Amino acid sequence: MFHRNQILILFVGMLFFLAACGQELSTPAGPSPATTPKVETQVVEYVSETHDYSLRYPDYFSLESTTAEETVFFIGSLLNVQNPRLSVKVTEFGDQSLEQAVATFLADFDGYKILGTDLIVGNEPAIRLDGVPGQDLQRIVLIVRNGRLYQLTFSPEGASSTNIQGVLENFYDTVIDSFEFR
Repeated sequence: MFHRNQILILFVGMLFFLAACGQELSTPAGPSPATTPKVETQVVEYVSETHDYSLRYPDYFSLESTTAEETVFFIGSLLNVQNPRLSVKVTEFGDQSLEQAVATFLADFDGYKILGTDLIVGNEPAIRLDGVPGQDLQRIVLIVRNGRLYQLTFSPEGASSTNIQGVLENFYDTVIDSFEFR
């Protein structure tokens, strides 16, 4: 009888041990680089007084002005390029047109299939370029206003993870729908 109780206690103890190990293995110590939030979040407004624009973005993104002309919105670390991110770069462009900006931009990608789509952003004509090569494929929106070229670069476009691509699409929609010139 004593022997049977020891085996039962050992068996139950092993079940608890295996259950605990299974839980530990399925719950990583921290977020993986490709982890993206899955919960409904709030949006935050960013205003660039220097470059006369504003936009809204999900509150789980961070931002950093990497240069006087560029602000990057990212999840986790600025160096993490697996998660969706946005770079907004504003440069002086003189009296050139949107068509000239697109032609100049596409000249660097001769031979690549880049799809262009006309749209309106902040009540200004813009063009969306899909499939732009880079470290990852990128979606770039170009806008020309008051002698400035606004380049919004969203990446990674066409991510292998459905979750990451879904977050990028929602991020893109939030930014483009809220982008305004001041």
